[in-house]
Amino acid sequence: MNSEEIVQNATDKLKEDFKRNRDCFFNEHDLHHVFFCKLSQLGNLARPEYPTRRRFFVDKEDSNEYISGKHSFPPRGENVPKSSRRGHYDFAILDEEFYLEFKGLSDRFERLSSKNVDTNLDQEGRKYVDIAIEFKYITGQCQRENIEFCLFKLKEAEEVRKKIFLVFIRKEGMNSERYQKIINFLNRMKEESKGEIDMEIIGPDDDRQVLFS
Repeated sequence: MNSEEIVQNATDKLKEDFKRNRDCFFNEHDLHHVFFCKLSQLGNLARPEYPTRRRFFVDKEDSNEYISGKHSFPPRGENVPKSSRRGHYDFAILDEEFYLEFKGLSDRFERLSSKNVDTNLDQEGRKYVDIAIEFKYITGQCQRENIEFCLFKLKEAEEVRKKIFLVFIRKEGMNSERYQKIINFLNRMKEESKGEIDMEIIGPDDDRQVLFS
């Protein structure tokens, strides 16, 4: 299997695990751990918490939405605020050619994963991340701005070939009205991101999601 097939297989198995026994997943870190174990075939190409190429401001301040050039910047340049910071993807599957190019060097860790500017992460025009995956686990309140930022971060990721956003949701503890509002918001985000990001919403009524797509 290629990288994309392995990731899809791992995603399908995680969705099955979640729907079969949600009580095993207390928080998002539990989802990350189980998912990472399912990526073992990818070896060192699968990297958790991998730095973004671009630098960001997470705080929207007075904006209604995230805007490139106001909340997102290239790694360097005269107009790049020093206070902006690189983010990270929950998981990145590195392009194999990129990884092999630097893995034998003595400073390979700096070359392949440092958030500092002067590293091989500053490769304009190169898709050195084959797949980037973001997770969100909603167990109560829906942190809408956080979800909007995750989508913005993926949309701004010129270095990524394929972008995936997996949103898991627990209905326990929510009334029907709040749950419906969250589902409607998520589906609106999914529709707005169509064609750029593969977004999936995985919940207890997963078969019903098509009603709100």
